[in-house]
Amino acid sequence: MFEQLLLSTGKFQNYALIIWLHVFEQQFDAPDRARVIMRFSVEDYSGDPDETVTSQEFYLEQPTTTPDAACAVSGFANLTRQAADRIQAWLPGL
Repeated sequence: MFEQLLLSTGKFQNYALIIWLHVFEQQFDAPDRARVIMRFSVEDYSGDPDETVTSQEFYLEQPTTTPDAACAVSGFANLTRQAADRIQAWLPGL
């Protein structure tokens, strides 16, 4: 789902990317306080799928307004938008 959300932005059409979602979780810091975290990596390939051009690992986090499932889902959507922006900023340096 994460990869599909990223690809649906249309920002990465000219790249051969493999996106790995390693961690997405909601962590509870206190009974009334939580945050969502996401760790993922992106591999960019040339025309040869056996040859990795480069890879990058990313880590994002944000506090949630309330420590519940609804805010975790909202946080996931927000972190996915941030992930798309971070990947887009990383790609021109390849």
